[in-house]
Amino acid sequence: MGAQDDLNVSSQTDKGAESFDRRLAEAEARMRGKSVKDDAATGTKDGNADYSAFGLAMRLGTEMVAALIVGVVVGYGLDRLCGTKPVLLILFSLAGGASGMLNVWRAVRNAQV
Repeated sequence: MGAQDDLNVSSQTDKGAESFDRRLAEAEARMRGKSVKDDAATGTKDGNADYSAFGLAMRLGTEMVAALIVGVVVGYGLDRLCGTKPVLLILFSLAGGASGMLNVWRAVRNAQV
């Protein structure tokens, strides 16, 4: 019987609304990646700061690359369709890069790391 099984067995022995509320709070805390004891002891989220910064960095990189790829694909497709070889590819590549930078700017401005 593992530690997780012990947690489930001990939490099910209590009955009543208070027990349910406590177990719900513990489950929500586990889903956020920290325990209720850590919240009560420290009151901060220093343990998640590195993960949040890494997640934000991955999101920013992904948004920039995705916007640029969309711009290149749309520009290439319109160039093939219209027969204007490099013109629309260049314009939509620039537009994709600009929209990627705008998305990154919005994400950084709204980030709470």
